[in-house]
Amino acid sequence: MGRYSSGRMVAVKLTTPSREFVVISAYLPPNEPYEDTLNTLDRAMFALDGAEALILGDFNAWSTQWGSLRDSPRGRDVQLWAAGHSLVMLNRPERGPTYSGVHGTSFIDLAFTTRDLGVYQWRWSLSFCTASDHALIEISVEMQSEGMESVRPPPRYNTRMAPWKAFRAEVNARMVDYVLMELRYPQELSGTVDDLQQVMLQAADLTLERRGKSKKETSPWWSGELDTLRAARNTARRAWQRSGDGSSARVMLHAWKDAARKFKKAVRKAKRNSWRAFVSEELNRDPWAVPYRVLRGKLVPDTAIAQLDVNGRPAQGWRQVGQHYLEVVFPQDVAAEDTPEEAALRVLVLNAPDTQGVGPWTMRQLDQAIARFSR
Repeated sequence: MGRYSSGRMVAVKLTTPSREFVVISAYLPPNEPYEDTLNTLDRAMFALDGAEALILGDFNAWSTQWGSLRDSPRGRDVQLWAAGHSLVMLNRPERGPTYSGVHGTSFIDLAFTTRDLGVYQWRWSLSFCTASDHALIEISVEMQSEGMESVRPPPRYNTRMAPWKAFRAEVNARMVDYVLMELRYPQELSGTVDDLQQVMLQAADLTLERRGKSKKETSPWWSGELDTLRAARNTARRAWQRSGDGSSARVMLHAWKDAARKFKKAVRKAKRNSWRAFVSEELNRDPWAVPYRVLRGKLVPDTAIAQLDVNGRPAQGWRQVGQHYLEVVFPQDVAAEDTPEEAALRVLVLNAPDTQGVGPWTMRQLDQAIARFSR
């Protein structure tokens, strides 16, 4: 694969004890022709001859398929290239853009795998923890060595407090290229069921909480002193609740409020000291790290948009959210969809009664008409 490497593309072959696959990294500059690099990528994919591959790159391409608000010509070409080789996209647009600069944010860093690798449980995450305008993207995968049987028990998930919106979005993202076809033989049904079950298990592993795991991690600012103050607050509250009425109840209530005030003050102090220690440590380690990006406004909380639901999937932008709101609150008035009652009402509304020969209203009649509304 070395013959396909250049200044804008690198292709290497990796060998592990269980498998062999190719990793391709590409860069398509934003203001220069991209056709040559995309053609080289195309030739490299054909040269794989069925081998497994992972393709990563800064494509500088806009497409609604990976989170952009519109499709650019380059984005459409990259879509056709990926579809032509049956690639599986690893990006998760609902987790926010991959680029955040002074001119805005965008989804331009992409990751694909060949279909053989796409069946595994891939994890894709990003974090703006460096001084670069591009997010640090972390990709991991769980693979099983050939000839080894898994001895782990089947996973169990906590479905009571499950984020079902995120689960449905993950399933829909994995079902984009999946088409249910007509089954001609009974044995084909088993394979279809296995495929659908694999999709649901992969989505559940990425979005649902497994049973047996710790539900809450200890905060870095928590301490034994806060445990003591919290226990004192809870003890004072229970004593006040058992005191009943009278002067002792007022004393217990005052003691509970005082304990709660001390605990709240200690929590604020611990959080403030922890944040100062974190900033000092980060600045000593790297002066251009997270504190600098927060100060310069380069950390944009775009992931908040993903909390809004549009047609069963996380929203990809504020424009999409606004358009969806307008369509729901002010739906289009389609006469062809009227029921018989609505059609009759439409005729009455559009055809006002004839007022010829009717005299003007008097003030008394107007007062009587207004009084009817108040009833």
